[in-house]
Amino acid sequence: MGSLVDLVQALSFCRDLSGVMAVVRMAARALSGADGVTFVLREGELCHYADENAIGPLWKGRRFPLATCISGWVMLNRQPAVIPDIYQDDRIPHDAYRPTFVKSLVMVPVRAEEPVAAIGAYWATTRHPRAEEVAMLQAVAHSTAVALTNVQLYESLRAALAESQARAEEAERANRAKSVFLAAISHDLRQPLQTMRLYHNMLSERAANGRAAANTAGGAVAVPSPANGLANALDRKLIAGMGEALSAGEELLRALLDVSVLDAGTVAVNRQRFGLEATLAGLVSAIRGDAEKAGVDIRLRPGAKVGPRAALEEADTDPVLLKCVLRNLLTNAVRYTGRGGRVLVSTRRREGAMLVQVWDTGIGIPKDQLDTVFDDFVQLGNPERDRTKGLGLGLGIVRRMARLLGVTVTVRSVPGRGSVFSVLVPAVAAVGSDDAVTTPSDGLLTFPRDSQRPAHRESDPRTILAVEDDALQRMALGAIIESWGYRVITASGSDE
Repeated sequence: MGSLVDLVQALSFCRDLSGVMAVVRMAARALSGADGVTFVLREGELCHYADENAIGPLWKGRRFPLATCISGWVMLNRQPAVIPDIYQDDRIPHDAYRPTFVKSLVMVPVRAEEPVAAIGAYWATTRHPRAEEVAMLQAVAHSTAVALTNVQLYESLRAALAESQARAEEAERANRAKSVFLAAISHDLRQPLQTMRLYHNMLSERAANGRAAANTAGGAVAVPSPANGLANALDRKLIAGMGEALSAGEELLRALLDVSVLDAGTVAVNRQRFGLEATLAGLVSAIRGDAEKAGVDIRLRPGAKVGPRAALEEADTDPVLLKCVLRNLLTNAVRYTGRGGRVLVSTRRREGAMLVQVWDTGIGIPKDQLDTVFDDFVQLGNPERDRTKGLGLGLGIVRRMARLLGVTVTVRSVPGRGSVFSVLVPAVAAVGSDDAVTTPSDGLLTFPRDSQRPAHRESDPRTILAVEDDALQRMALGAIIESWGYRVITASGSDE
């Protein structure tokens, strides 16, 4: 290494202390013309002769008290020491130097304001080091100080990065564990909730039948007693309350299961072509009942038709996941639109895509909260956590599913006037009919509607076999089928 510039360049590539010392021991000797160079580190109250390059052995690997050696004096006093004859200087421990070749030396501190090391140059003859030699050695020390600072910063950065990666991995493990836990608990809660739903519907039906029987005994209108009337009213109130509690539990269970499955990364995207407008019509029709109860007018405005085949344009994505996204947006719009408000669903064609927009005249979203509404359990205007206003998971599920589908969901809003959520759905020209997609069940067993329920049979020779692996549900399922007037045989599996 022929120049100070070469030294600085070489030190700039060093990433650890051993690399710095290796560069310095070679460069310092070459630049100073000395017969030997040593690199001394300060370790508390000790001098550690960590490295050397010399014509003979010095003290590599040994440690001495700061007060007993010249390197310690240099670091304590924060100034160089120039000694033409070591045996004429009281700062030198003569006995320690006699086994060596050293007769003259220059020792300079590394980082003068707060020395952390010292560099020494030694000669085998008694001589007075020139000012240029001392200056050169001091320049080496300055460059070394910068290199050591860089090493410390690099090591701190590497340690911080390692800690950050460890924390990220820990967070990822915790997130996976949370998802596994939620999936397990959601699965385990399904069975008792489904069983309770069956028993609740049986109680509701019995209460309704009992009330009808009491009112029409033998074709004559009966006059119930006040006590019976109060009891029946209380029964109906209790059964209704149980139904509301079950509905809340089922809603939370479905949301938690959706979140856990999406976070666990086990949902596969099943890309298909399907009629988007027909799908939207089905969703609007399905949610219209809830909207009417809330006093909200909900309508669908299809996209403009241009040309004979414009209406046959199809979506090209996963129909089940997209329906979940749109259903959550529609439910959210109805929930946050007050009585007398409106929700409009519209479609517009874009190049290679269909823009689906859900407009509402609800409470709106402040500008600084447009991003946070997609976070889990975030609800605007619901500090009391009223369950009738939702769980705060709908838009979080929307964000997860949109990412999985690779579609864009955006929101614009004016507080007090309403919001519009937009979904850009990939679309292609249709090659067949524009049929609505059928979405599979969400897995929760729901009681049949009145129009689907079998008529009660007083006497019927037919027997129904009910197969259900969960004991609680098997018992409840058998009981409800018997209440319809059928004989029932229950089994836990095909072998049984």
